[in-house]
Amino acid sequence: MKISYGFVVPGDPQGKGRPRAARMGKAKFVRVYTPKETVDYENRIRLFFTERNMAATPIEGPVSMTIYAYFAIPRSVSKKKRAAMIAHEIAPTKRPDIDNIIKSFADALNGLAYKDDAQICHVACSKAYGETPQCMCLVSEYLPSILDHRLKCECGWEGSVSNAVADAHPDGRLSCPKCLRKVT
Repeated sequence: MKISYGFVVPGDPQGKGRPRAARMGKAKFVRVYTPKETVDYENRIRLFFTERNMAATPIEGPVSMTIYAYFAIPRSVSKKKRAAMIAHEIAPTKRPDIDNIIKSFADALNGLAYKDDAQICHVACSKAYGETPQCMCLVSEYLPSILDHRLKCECGWEGSVSNAVADAHPDGRLSCPKCLRKVT
């Protein structure tokens, strides 16, 4: 059975902030720290994850993560532009960067949804405008996709769907790249 955890973090999406450095006292000691806004947002992610998934145990194997980041629609936009934003015809091209949104969630869920974010093998993330600013996140066990499905041919060739030739047969079936016969 596939393990999956879903939850929503209300409010505008935030990205992982860069580490900051501060000189301590008269000594030449420099302390590196994570910005307060980043720490607070990661704590919010943990809070909403645990509220929704109280009995969650960390996933042991490979992990897949999907994040939908919805930003507030600016009040100053016209009704026409607002409708286009809601219909996802206009996407937010503003900060935070999508990779920093992913990093916020990946780091915050360490030890909760999975043991370590190094287990994440697949990530899908999108930014859009929405009526309600929020981030929706789904973390699940990674299952190989159709592209990883193994194929065999009579000539002895073995490979994955991504290695097979898709347009060699008029009926759209996959073909062996070695002999061009139909493969299954």
